[in-house]
Amino acid sequence: MDSLGELEEINTQKAELREIKLAVEKPNQLPRLIDPREEARQLLQSLPEERREFYNKWREEWKKKYGWYSQRDLENMPTPELFRVYMRASDTGNETLKLLARLEIEKRNLPAPKKDILGRWIVDESAMEET
Repeated sequence: MDSLGELEEINTQKAELREIKLAVEKPNQLPRLIDPREEARQLLQSLPEERREFYNKWREEWKKKYGWYSQRDLENMPTPELFRVYMRASDTGNETLKLLARLEIEKRNLPAPKKDILGRWIVDESAMEET
């Protein structure tokens, strides 16, 4: 049993040494790390038009239902919708989305919605008109 463990360790070390040697001798032949977002974009572009439309429609429904927004989505969002996303994230406990929405609201120099003593949301009406 002990010799089997030593043999596995030796084989692991040999593989690591081969990788180091390859990196030194032929750095261009190392496998490249592909950004998963770029890979997803390329995959989406390779789909037929009707499948792409189906995916985009599904993604929009998913975002609304589960609060799955990217920072770019929040940047392009109209102010009333951004406020709704912020309030929904706050109510559901999605701290990451709440923080991203809060940062976008602050970037637009708008007051963030607040809760009153009864737990109702208060939104500054002048902020809603700036859309």
